[in-house]
Amino acid sequence: MSEQDKFVRQYVNALAGDYRAQQDVAFSFSLTDGYGGPVVTNPIQACAWAKVISASGSPYVTAADQSSMVIKCSDLRPMDLEAAAARLNAIRTLIKDAHVKRVAVPEMEYNPESGKDETEADQD
Repeated sequence: MSEQDKFVRQYVNALAGDYRAQQDVAFSFSLTDGYGGPVVTNPIQACAWAKVISASGSPYVTAADQSSMVIKCSDLRPMDLEAAAARLNAIRTLIKDAHVKRVAVPEMEYNPESGKDETEADQD
């Protein structure tokens, strides 16, 4: 499976509310072009996803996530921050209303068919 295919699956999981997938998506958008990331660098998307993570309420959110958000958003121009805020709202609406189902991604420890969400997955 290609890196782009894995990214698409991670993106679906991120829209399903999966904390780790959201981190992976934000990271992928923040990779500098030329480092072999699955998508083209997009600082607005990286900032928006970092804000999604920070505001998610996931028990896994840490100070590192907050710092990552500051780093990903700090160099954006005011108009780009507005675009990131708009993207954040769109993503949050999709997560809330779309009822996206998680999909399996190779090399992930989480099994979406286990019937457990991310908060219960490591309690086996």
